[in-house]
Amino acid sequence: MMDSLIGGGSQRPQTPQQQAVYINPDNLTDILCECGWAYFKPVVKLHKLPALLSPTGQEHIIPEEALLCTKCGKEFPKNQE
Repeated sequence: MMDSLIGGGSQRPQTPQQQAVYINPDNLTDILCECGWAYFKPVVKLHKLPALLSPTGQEHIIPEEALLCTKCGKEFPKNQE
């Protein structure tokens, strides 16, 4: 009995239910490339971290996701909101 008063009982903590939200696609605004195109493809850019800068002392390859316009091939600006 004392266990259930202190919190050591068999009750599990309740997690909040995730609520489904409907977003009408007609209310969205397309983001365009500088060339006016609205289609992009995901790519991965690889960076090399030299051993001297690495916390482990070993060289590492760091992947970075990017988006390229499928029309002109220009990389989508990261700082655009």
